[in-house]
Amino acid sequence: IYKYRKEFIDNINGSIGKIYKNIFLKGDLRIEYKSDYKNKDFSNLKKLYEKNYRREMMLGKTLIGIHHDDLDFILDDNNIKEWGSVGQIKNSIIAFKLSEIIIIKNKKNEYPILILDDLFSELDREKIENILKMLNNYVQTFITTTDISNIDNITDKNKKIFRVEYGIIEEEQ
Repeated sequence: IYKYRKEFIDNINGSIGKIYKNIFLKGDLRIEYKSDYKNKDFSNLKKLYEKNYRREMMLGKTLIGIHHDDLDFILDDNNIKEWGSVGQIKNSIIAFKLSEIIIIKNKKNEYPILILDDLFSELDREKIENILKMLNNYVQTFITTTDISNIDNITDKNKKIFRVEYGIIEEEQ
């Protein structure tokens, strides 16, 4: 699992920085994969588990393992969880999702469906337009918003607008 995750994050890092810059117009974004297995000799894992066995039994939980892995988003050499703005964090997640699209397209030779929930909150018009420019006609995208005026700038002739009110879904003409 560690090796697959590491390969996946390496692939994400191949595009996430460029995508982030296309949205935000500045900043160097990368992801660090935090794992107990990083820099470990896999042949010694059994010894490591045996070493921690008694302590883990006393605590009633495991102290090491793949389930403790985490991802840190690093923007300009700073952990975004610790100092990033809401907009920077949101842009980082969007850049991550757009990077995933590239990986899926390369592996499966088809595009996934992209869902951007409440895309327009916390982002200014320029960043929204930058994101929308990156979405091509091949990626079926669902964008939710609470303010219909936010989508006036989407000029794609294939767009469809649905309004949901009181549990009723209607397509706008």
